[in-house]
Amino acid sequence: MEYRPLGQTGLEVSSIGLGCVTFGREIDKATSFDVLDHALERGINLLDTAEAYAAGESERVVGEWMADRGVRDRVVLATKVSGTLTRERVITSAEESLQRLGVDVIDLFQLHVFDDSTPWTRPWRPSTRWWNRARSSTSVAATGGRGRWPCPGWVGLRRGPPNGIGAAALQPRAA
Repeated sequence: MEYRPLGQTGLEVSSIGLGCVTFGREIDKATSFDVLDHALERGINLLDTAEAYAAGESERVVGEWMADRGVRDRVVLATKVSGTLTRERVITSAEESLQRLGVDVIDLFQLHVFDDSTPWTRPWRPSTRWWNRARSSTSVAATGGRGRWPCPGWVGLRRGPPNGIGAAALQPRAA
């Protein structure tokens, strides 16, 4: 398997990632575990899920598999927030994803679909209760704040209009 840097995140990801959209929906838990085992054995370390996949069941299946196999440190875990991208919605989504996944940190937290209704200038500062929980020492300003949160500074945009992606790229970030 070939591995590549994921942008400037410091993460190395397999050139092939595993999309987990069908886990807990078309594919039952046991079969999902088999697919995840097979992928990891072949060197695939990028697992992509979302809160919207099977109403969160995909995240639960991936989280249970990581816990059962003890492989959290071997995967790059990506998930996504959907819907309106207000500060409150993003924070709630991340907290709920952390619970479903059974992890302390999400490696790549993505915006599933661009939201034209929420201006990029609206602050998304993480809440102070996250400061004590976060394992990462990275300060996040990609979300408009300077607090630490359990997504170590890497927020991705899955798709969106060019002007929206440009606006997101111009948001200040902390060192």
